[in-house]
Amino acid sequence: MMYNLSEKAITEKYEDLLFTKVMALYAAEESEKILSEIKDEEPADLKKIEKIYSKTERRENLSVFWKVSKKLITVAAMVVFVAVVSLSSVVVASAEAREAVAEAIYHLMIKEYDRYTEVSIGNSTGFIDPEIYDWEGAYAPTYIPEGFSISDTQFTNNDKSVMYSHGEDYFYISQTNNLSYARIDTEGSEHVEKIIIGNSEAFLVYENEIVSLVWICGETYLSIDGKISIDEAIKIAEGIKPLGKTEEPTEEYKFVDPELYDWEGAYGLTFVPDAYKFKEKKSAGTKNVIIYESNNGHFTFSQSNGNPIARVDTEDAENVETIIINESEALLVEKDGFVIITWNNQNTFFSLRGTLPADTLIFMAQGIKPIGKTETEESAEEYEFVDPENYNFEGAYAPTYIPEGYIFDEKQELTTRAIITYSNGNSYFTITQSNKTASLHMDTEDADSISEVMINNSQGILVEKDGFSSLAWNVDENFFWVRGEIESAELTKVAEGIRPIN
Repeated sequence: MMYNLSEKAITEKYEDLLFTKVMALYAAEESEKILSEIKDEEPADLKKIEKIYSKTERRENLSVFWKVSKKLITVAAMVVFVAVVSLSSVVVASAEAREAVAEAIYHLMIKEYDRYTEVSIGNSTGFIDPEIYDWEGAYAPTYIPEGFSISDTQFTNNDKSVMYSHGEDYFYISQTNNLSYARIDTEGSEHVEKIIIGNSEAFLVYENEIVSLVWICGETYLSIDGKISIDEAIKIAEGIKPLGKTEEPTEEYKFVDPELYDWEGAYGLTFVPDAYKFKEKKSAGTKNVIIYESNNGHFTFSQSNGNPIARVDTEDAENVETIIINESEALLVEKDGFVIITWNNQNTFFSLRGTLPADTLIFMAQGIKPIGKTETEESAEEYEFVDPENYNFEGAYAPTYIPEGYIFDEKQELTTRAIITYSNGNSYFTITQSNKTASLHMDTEDADSISEVMINNSQGILVEKDGFSSLAWNVDENFFWVRGEIESAELTKVAEGIRPIN
């Protein structure tokens, strides 16, 4: 037999023996303590412990788990620990094995709670207190700040609220499926902003050390309110997920007046305030307008297929901002007691206009859903590109529409951008794509018209000056600029037809 007598081998062997010895001494000491504490109690039923542990792993029958004494679970933990250490003389024969045993012992955790003690191997990434969120369609937290525990619950048919406390700090997680308008008092607030939670726009308000955070997931209205930091409130919100499912199911929506939406590719309203009743429907070509009114006001919902150019008068408006409607950028304008929201989704343009508060109109816009087809089916559309052979660079987008009479003229490929020119002999236009978002300086001095428009799901700027039209917008990390001596309506149609080629 040959022995490795190198310094490294002898050192590793010494560490192995030392580790085994330390573990054996520690196991003997801890086992003696436990045995002295439970000598007058009934012996632990290992089969019962195994059964309980198995149920805990599967998140089943937690009520049975709670009834087991803390002492019994502690014994179970030590049984596992002693078993690992007892095997150390066999398995701890190399540095790799020693590390494996050390890691196994390190991950043996005993977590104590007011109601029960949980023994687990490794870290749990599941829901917290899932047994509390036992109603249909429940959303539950996957993160709760350390030290917080449930102190109260308030459940009604439509509204559910769970309170967590830690000393003087507290917060509520609330959920409702009642699609009524929710108001947030922002007057005098120290901090008010709109943020994104998951794929939803959320409203965050901070006032007098109290945080309020509200957002919508599908047909569920969620909120977090309490005396905690803004960062913790956001972290809790981002960890709230639908219980018992890993992804949103295909939902069936309850539309308001579904018989009105009889055109191809129609989207419908799933929420209308109770006081508002249908008044009139107007259709012209690809545009459909539905009007609702009440004793105190009115609103219109319009949908146009083909992404027509959207002009919104923002001059002297009290508020102009960009918001998110179902993952699409939208333009919100408040002016003279009116609220206007416009946005695009795929090849469809939407507009909501009315005398309702902005938050109510936003809530309605979030509830607009396709009738008779899913968004997945829309996104699977196949496009017929014009001159695809000219768009052979990485990450290229190509046009699906070019005005009649215009043909490819030339192509310039630079380091970060490509410029394609089309002409008809008398006039021309160019399509520019850059793989880096850009800050564009457009000449707007003495312009005939400056408009904010929606190009598919992105906001763009359209400038018309001296018979020349220029339109620029960003999509993800790509910057586009279409400009030339053609009508702005045709230029917009070219822009809206540009799609990723791969």
